[in-house]
Amino acid sequence: MERKRPPKSLRGKEIGLFYRNLSRKRRQEEESEGRIHLNSSVSVPKDLLSSVETCLHKFSQSEDEAFLFDEFGESFKRLLSVNFEEFIEEAKQKDKNGSVQTSAKDGLSKVLQKDFIDKCAANPPFRKRNVESENLPATSYHKLISDCVQKNQVVLIVGGTGCGKTTQVPQILLDNYILNKKGAECRIFCTQPRRIAAITVAERVAYERAESLGQSVGYQIRLESRLPRDYGSILYCTTGIMLQRMQTNPLLNDVSVLILDEIHERSVETDLIMALLKKILPHRSDLKLILMSATVNDQLFSQYFDNCCTVHIEGSLYPVEVLYLEDILQETGYHVFKNELCVKNRNNNHRKKHRETEQNEQYLRMIDDYIPTIKLKYESHVLRSLRFPNSEGCDNLQFLEYLIFFICEHKPQGAILVFLPSYDKISKLSAQLQKPSLRYHQDLATQLLIYPLHSMMPTINQRNVFEPAPAGKRKVILSTIIAETSVTINDVVYVINPGRVKTSDYDLQANTQTLEETWVSKANSQQRRGRAGRVQPGICYNLFTRAREQQMLDEPIPEIRRSRLETVILNLKLLHVCDLYDFLKSLISAPEPMAIQNGINLLKRIGALDYHDDLTPLGVHLARLPIDPQMGKMILMAGLFRCVDPITSAAAGISFKSPFYTPLGFEQTVDRVKRELSDGIRSDHLLTHKALRGFREARESGRLSEYCYRKFLSNSILTQLENMKKQFTDHLRLARDLMQIEICPPAWLYEFLISMYRKQLDIVLTKFSSSEFQQHFRCS
Repeated sequence: MERKRPPKSLRGKEIGLFYRNLSRKRRQEEESEGRIHLNSSVSVPKDLLSSVETCLHKFSQSEDEAFLFDEFGESFKRLLSVNFEEFIEEAKQKDKNGSVQTSAKDGLSKVLQKDFIDKCAANPPFRKRNVESENLPATSYHKLISDCVQKNQVVLIVGGTGCGKTTQVPQILLDNYILNKKGAECRIFCTQPRRIAAITVAERVAYERAESLGQSVGYQIRLESRLPRDYGSILYCTTGIMLQRMQTNPLLNDVSVLILDEIHERSVETDLIMALLKKILPHRSDLKLILMSATVNDQLFSQYFDNCCTVHIEGSLYPVEVLYLEDILQETGYHVFKNELCVKNRNNNHRKKHRETEQNEQYLRMIDDYIPTIKLKYESHVLRSLRFPNSEGCDNLQFLEYLIFFICEHKPQGAILVFLPSYDKISKLSAQLQKPSLRYHQDLATQLLIYPLHSMMPTINQRNVFEPAPAGKRKVILSTIIAETSVTINDVVYVINPGRVKTSDYDLQANTQTLEETWVSKANSQQRRGRAGRVQPGICYNLFTRAREQQMLDEPIPEIRRSRLETVILNLKLLHVCDLYDFLKSLISAPEPMAIQNGINLLKRIGALDYHDDLTPLGVHLARLPIDPQMGKMILMAGLFRCVDPITSAAAGISFKSPFYTPLGFEQTVDRVKRELSDGIRSDHLLTHKALRGFREARESGRLSEYCYRKFLSNSILTQLENMKKQFTDHLRLARDLMQIEICPPAWLYEFLISMYRKQLDIVLTKFSSSEFQQHFRCS
C-alpha cells in the first residue's frame, strides 16, 4: 500500500498535524473493525495469524475477561473482592486457627538459654568480640532499651551515626528473650533501606555472635538470601522485602519484634510500612515495633505514633574536625581552577545550559556577599579560587584527586571515604587515582587500595571494603549515599564530602520524573561527618563554603513527595487498599492529590487498572515486579515475544543514560559512527543494543579499549548498562516463576495477549520490520 503523503502546500507544524490526524483516523478504523491489521512491511506466518484470529474470535464469544489459570483466577477474584479490613480479619482468623501452644516450645526455649549461657562462659571468640562491642555507646543502654520495649509496644530509638543502633539493639532484644526463656517465641526482623546494608550488617552481627550466617542471624534481599532458623533469630531485610511480606501476611504473625531502621531517610517504602503498621498494631498487641533514627527531627516520628516512648543514645567514639572549602584551599594551597563548566556539560541542550548559567550567577552573588566577611582570615589565592563556580562540589575531579593525595602525603594512617553522587564520577575518579595527573603522586598511587561502593555493583565485590588495609597501604572508598547511614566502615578516619547527591524530583504539572545532582541537606552533612573518627579523631572535608551550608535545607524532602506514585498504588492494591486517597492521606507526609491522580491515570493507560480503579491481571504481575510499571510491562512483553536481549538493552538505556559521548568539535564524526553502528536500524534504543552487543564481543576478544575509543563509547556506562540488563532478566525470571509458566509457551502466549492486549496487538506487531519480527520472535 502506497504511503499517503501530505499536500505540498503544508509547512512546518501543519505537516505534523496532518500525520497525527491520519494516524488517529487509521487507528479508529482498525478498532471499529475489530480485526488484526498488519503494516505492509510486516510478514507473519499464516498459521500464527490464524491462531491469533481464532483466539480473538474465542475471546469475543466468551463472557470471561481473560483466559487465566484456575489458581491465578481464584486469587485474582479474591484480590478484587476483599477490602483491607476483611484482609486483616482473615489474617487474624488464620493465625488463631494455626497457633497451637505446645510444651515443645518451652523446651526449646530452655535449650536456647542453656546454649547461650555456655557460649558466654566457654567460647573465647564470642567473649572477645563481645568485649569489642561493649565500647559502642548503644551497648551501655542495654537495660533501658530492654525495659522500654517490655513496657511499650512502640519505641523510638534515636542515636548518632556509628553509635551501634543497627548491630546492638537487635542483639540486646534477642539475648533478653533467650535469658528469660522466651527464645523460641522470638523472631526479630530489622529492615534496611539498601541491599548492601542488609548483607553487611547481618555478616557483622553473625561475626559478633561467633556464628556463621544461617544460624541465629541471616538476611534476605531481592533475589538473594541466607535465612536464619525460624525461632530465636534476627533477619535483616530490605524495606521492599518487608512490604512484599505484608502483602501475604498483613498482621506479620510470624514476627515478634519489627525494627524499622534509618527511618529518617524517609524512603517511600518506609513511610508506607509505618502507615500500614498504624492500622495493624491494634490487631497485634504482642508485636513490638522499634523505630530507629539518626538525630534528625525525631519529634516528627514520636508524634506520628502518639508520642511513643523515646530513647536517646548519647555519646560518640572520637571527635571529628570539620573543614570547609575555604579552609581546605588555605591548607592545601590548591588554586588551579578554570572558568569553565565541567566537561560533562558541554553537550547539554540549551535548556540545561541556561539553567547552569543561572546557577553560576546565583553562586557568584552568594560568594560576592560572603568573601568580604572572610577576607581578613584567608589568603588572596583562596579568595580568588572561591570565585570559580567549579571550586565547590565535585565537578572538578582534579581537585578531589589532589586532596586525596594531599591526605596520603601529610596525614596519619587511616582510610579515606569519598562521597560521590553517581557511578560515572566514581569510575572517573578511580581511573584518575590509578593514573595521577601529577608525576610526584604516582608513587603514592601504588599504595592506594580503591574500593567503589554503588548499589548496581554485585554485593560480593563490595565486601572486601570492610577488611583492614595491609601495612603500607591506604584504603580509599568511593561511595554514593550508601555509606552515609546504611554502611559503617570502622577504619575510616577522613571523610571528603562534596555535598552533592543524585535525587529524583517530580513535576506535578508536567507529570515527569527527573534525576539530577542537587545539594545535600544539613542533616545529610551531619551523617557524613559522623562516618569519620571511629578508631581515632577524624577529619571531615566539606567541599563547599560555610555560605553554601547556610542555604542548604535542614532535612531532605521525603521521597514520596518527589516521586511518581504508580508503584506505590500497585503495592497498595495488592494489600487490598480500596480508597487510595484516604490511605495516602494517613502517611507521615502525604503526597499531593494530583500526584495520586496522575499515577492512577497512567496505570489505566498501560492496562494495569480498569475503569473502576481495580487491578487487572496485568496489574497483578506488574505489582509483583520490583521495577517501574512501564518498564515492567515492556520487559514482560519482551519475554512473551522472545526478544529479551534487545528490549532489556533499551530498558537499561532509558533508565540510565546513553553510552555515547561527544567531544567538542567531533559532533559530525560521532553522528557518522552512530549511523555505521546502527546498520540501518532507525532506532536510538536498538542502537544502544548494538553498542552493548559489540561491547560484549570486544570484551571477549580482548580489544575493549580500542572498541570504546573508536566508537566514542563510555566503558563505565556500558558496564553499568550490562549490570542493569542482568537485573532486568533476573526480574523477568522471577516473574516467570510467579506466573508458574515457562516464558512464552505458544498456546498461552496467544491467550494472554488477546485477553489483555486486544486493542494493542496490532500496534505491538507493527513495531517490527519483516526481518526484525522473525528474528526477535525467536528466543533471545
